[in-house]
Amino acid sequence: MSTNTMFDDKIEYWTSANQGSPDIMYPNLADNIKPKRPNLNITGHRPHRGNYCIGLKTYGCLTMTQHCKEYLQAHLVRPMIKGKRYYVECWINPAQTSPRVNDFGIAFSLNRIYEPMEFGLYYLQPVIKTDFMLDAPPNEWIRISDTITAENDYEYIILGSFTPDEFITVDTSQTELRYSYYFLDDVLVKPLDPSFDASSFKEGIPVVMQNVFFEHNKADLSEESQLELDFLVTTLNSKPKTKIRIVGHTDNSGNDDENLQLSRNRAQSVVDYLVSKGISKNRLKAIGMASTQPIADNSTPEGRQRNRRVEFVPYFD
Repeated sequence: MSTNTMFDDKIEYWTSANQGSPDIMYPNLADNIKPKRPNLNITGHRPHRGNYCIGLKTYGCLTMTQHCKEYLQAHLVRPMIKGKRYYVECWINPAQTSPRVNDFGIAFSLNRIYEPMEFGLYYLQPVIKTDFMLDAPPNEWIRISDTITAENDYEYIILGSFTPDEFITVDTSQTELRYSYYFLDDVLVKPLDPSFDASSFKEGIPVVMQNVFFEHNKADLSEESQLELDFLVTTLNSKPKTKIRIVGHTDNSGNDDENLQLSRNRAQSVVDYLVSKGISKNRLKAIGMASTQPIADNSTPEGRQRNRRVEFVPYFD
């Protein structure tokens, strides 16, 4: 595997939360890693899935290691909703010559975090935290997961060690490396509740379906959209006189005509799904608005992400 220290410039929506620099890892280029790191053996490690994963340090402040606590931070595709349940998951694997530790955590934040230091973010309280030794052979990945209830409308996820070194159990019996180094892959935040309820059905008031997702630049619904759309089906069945407009929106990137067609196609995909579940097509109408009705600033990645959405608008004849 190889690494790139220009982390924030290489991956959209993923950043470091402090001066540490997580590494972008990919197979078969271990000889090209720069700078060279004595005693860190990453030969033969493969991502959990796909072609890339992340490498980061989680322990080493007591040994005065540079960038001793590194963090992976991401802007969520949709903000969490306070009080709703989510399934959260990631996979980690220790580098072959890394000390093993018992500490890895997942935290959430309302705002993007950047601390101009390289030490730990000890003030953050992780909602998921391991209490067992994170030990496994190369490529036998360890799943860290739990179901949580969002305590706020969080927009960012942060992964790493939020515990000072002196409170971490560490096993250095098989290595001379002064810091722990783990690979991280396949971070998942999956909603378990629909983002709206029956009280959202007010005539003429748009409701963003926050848990409806599409393949990139396509109108194909992702599997994660089923929960939200099935709840919409149930609600429409309980309100037989209600009709809805399905409205697709894009950000302002790319060609206006293509964005208009994409927004129409995505709205139509939702209509087609509802019809397949027994809702009369006479109660549904698909509309595409492209980028003409932004709800956030299109000049930032976070704003563009919010503007790419599908809404429903109830109405009555």
